[in-house]
Amino acid sequence: SVYAGDSKINMSGYTQFQAMESSDTVASPSTFKIRRARLKFDGKANERISYTLLFDGCNSLLWEAVIDIKINQFANIRAGQFKTPYSSEYLTSSAKLETIETSNGNGKIAKKYDMGAAFSGKAGIMDYTLALFNGAGQNAVDNNTSKDMAVRVVVAPVKNLEAGASAYSGTLVTGKKEALYALNLGAKIIGFGLKTEILIKDTETTDENSFYLAATYDILKQLQIVLLGEQYTKTTTTTTSKDTRLLAGINWFISTAVKYQFNLVNSSQTNPDKSVTSILTQLQVAY
Repeated sequence: SVYAGDSKINMSGYTQFQAMESSDTVASPSTFKIRRARLKFDGKANERISYTLLFDGCNSLLWEAVIDIKINQFANIRAGQFKTPYSSEYLTSSAKLETIETSNGNGKIAKKYDMGAAFSGKAGIMDYTLALFNGAGQNAVDNNTSKDMAVRVVVAPVKNLEAGASAYSGTLVTGKKEALYALNLGAKIIGFGLKTEILIKDTETTDENSFYLAATYDILKQLQIVLLGEQYTKTTTTTTSKDTRLLAGINWFISTAVKYQFNLVNSSQTNPDKSVTSILTQLQVAY
């Protein structure tokens, strides 16, 4: 931590080093890479106003720049660039994912970082968020005359049980409308965990949807087994294509700051037909 006047600025982050081997040596060659090198600054201007800045050294991009105003538990305001409240998987920090990469559907359908403002709060077992965005994506000003809207509601009736629903409505740069919907459910009991999410996207001429189911089992405190199955489908006026992925993995929590992950992945697709087997490993160090 450092001090700027009377305000304390906290610094944190993490680095993820990956190694990949794939049967598709053309599209996915064997490689080492730094997947992420995140550096986060956060602090409080006063009792009600806080701020966050998040950078990534891999691409020198600003990822998050947020001002949060806490009024009470029922009403809070957020302004700046932040994650769109749509996909539960994407809203989870990449440092806390149980698989090395997010699902295919998340990468192809889910809304990511955007500039806007949000109203959020908590009432009993329900958390809610209503947000307006440019809809142009990360580090970009609006590219049309309308704003995109996102709504997300999460209900957690008991500990380790969560159900969420999201809706997103926007306008593409082409002027066409898009509508997105999401449903997620997560539960964990006695070391067993189960997560699932459905994403749906309609852009007038294209329909996309995805589904994944992930199961985990904790072995003592340091090891976790992960199994995942998912399918992504895209339908246009002329074609339909499907991507299916099966994953088996192990997470080793070496310490509170160090995590090692191993994923064995089989991916298959139609139109054109293709099947690829990959091994992906990742070492993560937090600071």
